[in-house]
Amino acid sequence: MENTSYISLSRQMAVERQMESVANNLANVNTTSYKTDRTIFSEFLTTPPNPEEATSFVHDLRVYRVPEQGAIRQTGEMTDFSLNGDGYFIVETPDKRERYYTRDGMLRLDNERYLSTQDGLRLVSVDENEQESFIEVPESVTDMTVARDGSVLDQDGRRLGRIKLAGFEDEQELKKIGENRYSGDKKLERDRPDTEVVQYTLESSNVNSITEITNMMELLRHYEAVQKMVENDHDRQTKVIQALSSAPN
Repeated sequence: MENTSYISLSRQMAVERQMESVANNLANVNTTSYKTDRTIFSEFLTTPPNPEEATSFVHDLRVYRVPEQGAIRQTGEMTDFSLNGDGYFIVETPDKRERYYTRDGMLRLDNERYLSTQDGLRLVSVDENEQESFIEVPESVTDMTVARDGSVLDQDGRRLGRIKLAGFEDEQELKKIGENRYSGDKKLERDRPDTEVVQYTLESSNVNSITEITNMMELLRHYEAVQKMVENDHDRQTKVIQALSSAPN
């Protein structure tokens, strides 16, 4: 196989990975707080003894997560929260052994009446001494208000805790683990005092479906063009082989 085929194959593989990202974005257009993925590529040059014989390939460098905030929509649910600004909610397993970050604030009360995600991870808060804890909502609480600084108050104005938020210098270092959550290094957490917690709302995804469909169409054209180049090169090689095999000895 010649360099043309190798180069074409590297480009086709890159387009395929881009298509996977676009398809995933479209599949999550209605997922709460989902962030658009973009695949970043770079040029990879071979290093033969003769520099003039170097070959350029396409190398997929990494997936970049578009951090822009999605639109905030009203839900009317007391335990729905969104973030207006940078940062993430922190959620942990009840035993505090696993810690994750998310912007999905669709919460509920678990069996022990702690504010939790739909699958049972508890929302991390801080008490008056800035010590981490979980927010327990007693049965006597008939109404709950969340101030913009994250303070959770009952109907009598008693504070149940303050939702803790975490930010990161480089959000791209967070690892996507599914369920709209990320894992990261707790030591790299930074406070986000300017970010507001908005009750009765959720953050929509930041996926622009029209942009993604346009990207998909362009990628299909790229793939077809590369495939045509592969076919033309194959035809050229076939003709050369036929010419050589029919030449007189």
